[in-house]
Amino acid sequence: MIDELHVSNLALIEDATLEFAPGLTVLTGETGAGKTALLTALRLVSGARADVAQVRSGAEEACAEARIIADEEHIVRRRLSVQGRSRCTIDGHMATVGELAEASRSIEIHGQHDQVRLLQPARQLAYLDAWIGAEELIDAYRSAREQYQAAADELAQLEQAANTATQELEFMRFTCEQIEKVDPQEGELEELEEELPRLQHAEQLGQAVNDAYHALHADDAALDLLAQAQTTLSRESGIDADLDELAERLAELTRELEDLTRDIGSYAQSVQYDPYRLEEVLSRLDALSGLMRRFGPGMEQVLEAWDAAKKTLESVESTPFEIERMHARVDEARSKFEAAAHELSQARHDQAERFCAQLAAATHELAMEEASFEFSFEKLPFERWTQAGSEQIELFYRPAKASKPQRLARIASGGELSRILLAIECMHYGSHMPGSSRHTIVFDEIDAGIGGATGAAIARRLLMLSRTVQVVVVTHLPQVAAVGDEQYLVSKQSVKDELPRTTVIRVTGEERVAEIARMLAGHNDETARDHARQLLSGADAL
Repeated sequence: MIDELHVSNLALIEDATLEFAPGLTVLTGETGAGKTALLTALRLVSGARADVAQVRSGAEEACAEARIIADEEHIVRRRLSVQGRSRCTIDGHMATVGELAEASRSIEIHGQHDQVRLLQPARQLAYLDAWIGAEELIDAYRSAREQYQAAADELAQLEQAANTATQELEFMRFTCEQIEKVDPQEGELEELEEELPRLQHAEQLGQAVNDAYHALHADDAALDLLAQAQTTLSRESGIDADLDELAERLAELTRELEDLTRDIGSYAQSVQYDPYRLEEVLSRLDALSGLMRRFGPGMEQVLEAWDAAKKTLESVESTPFEIERMHARVDEARSKFEAAAHELSQARHDQAERFCAQLAAATHELAMEEASFEFSFEKLPFERWTQAGSEQIELFYRPAKASKPQRLARIASGGELSRILLAIECMHYGSHMPGSSRHTIVFDEIDAGIGGATGAAIARRLLMLSRTVQVVVVTHLPQVAAVGDEQYLVSKQSVKDELPRTTVIRVTGEERVAEIARMLAGHNDETARDHARQLLSGADAL
């Protein structure tokens, strides 16, 4: 429900604020006064696409802001700069257009283009499904459809694998055979490449470490000299703290050098010239290099090619059993899919006649006395079943008893579409408790091309709808204006050499009488004003 709307620098509106009634709010004014800009503002706060041309000439940005009360209360704002940048906030925090649309999801706007949408079979079916409450059946149908499609796709992949070209299978077998002969291990190449230099230079490495070992460990070598120095300093321990610290450091150095000497000795024992091992490593590296040239460029790619080839061969070998298993799964999934489709179709068939009868009764009250409706159900081949169901469903319309039912899109006029749309909305919300819904329905000139008794009928229906949901109507019909709980007059003021301004004011009392008189007669003389007062007093009695 929209509690308040503030608009600035949008089209010809410089600044306007509207407080909407919980029931019916009507917007009236001359053609071209700027009523469309208010609907644009509502569309903007509802997350609709923004157009930089909507910014008032001379302004830096346009802004539409609304207080919306649904499950929670939110203040949503949409700003549009002349550079085309759109910024959204919800309760003062930055938001995306999608989040703005979610916060404003309780607002439903029916413009003149939305009447055209009523001609689409998908839209007609959506109204039927909403009326019968088919959400759970539709969810079950779509879930079964997804499960069937997933099983069918998996079966198709298995059958494709089974039909893999003989040449490709032979290449996979060749790949496995060639790599299995060498049997490369993960990390083996790196280990061999690290070992090879030691094997190739074993003699000179061995000589170097032996010389180093003797320089450290032989008589009168580095370790002996360090030991002598340590002994000399130790004799004077306890006299000078600085000297004691030096002695300790010398002891640590001696221990570190002893550890290093042992490690050099161990390394000297490990470095031995082994021509057999060298030949073995060179041969192994040559075999691995051959694999990389053929299946590489690197060993990682060789191992990946080996793994892929093994999986493909295993898959082909097990495919006949897998295909048989998947056929059973597909059959089971299809059976559930068909059952869900039947249940959804049955619910639609069972309720379609009641829906059409209630729609006809509602349109009879809107001066379409002989109108009747029926749904056409065309069973689709299984391959053409859609997200919507297993049938092509379309609403047919008979304007008079003697006429033949035809597609709504073929024979319904704009005025008839407006009334049918209003009737459907009344049906949808008719079962709600008065004032129980936080929903808002906005109608843009739903009464276009309508007058007289039909206008009065539309006014009654709008008033009835406003008892269960909030309704906002842009109207040229005085009968509709008279039943509004709130009425706003939209007018355009022109000043020489200045951009025209659209003003929006709430009219009450004699101002409202004058506006309805203008709508009735084009002027507000006393006769027209008397008629306007009669309309207003009659509205109070509805």
